[in-house]
Amino acid sequence: SDNVLKQNERLEREKQEAISFAVVVFFAEPIREALPVNLLLLLLICHGACMGIRQYIKGWRRARGYY
Repeated sequence: SDNVLKQNERLEREKQEAISFAVVVFFAEPIREALPVNLLLLLLICHGACMGIRQYIKGWRRARGYY
């Protein structure tokens, strides 16, 4: 049961990464016009922020007995 949950979480993260990458590729020119940064760097920064927020929420839930 726990192993299945972890596998589902991993698949969900992979889907989110693929969707984010597709959005960045599709909107590359408008993003590049608005922000003159490397798009892969921007993608990595966004994923890092999302992972940090996700870990913070998970810790918050565990500390309060929700998890």
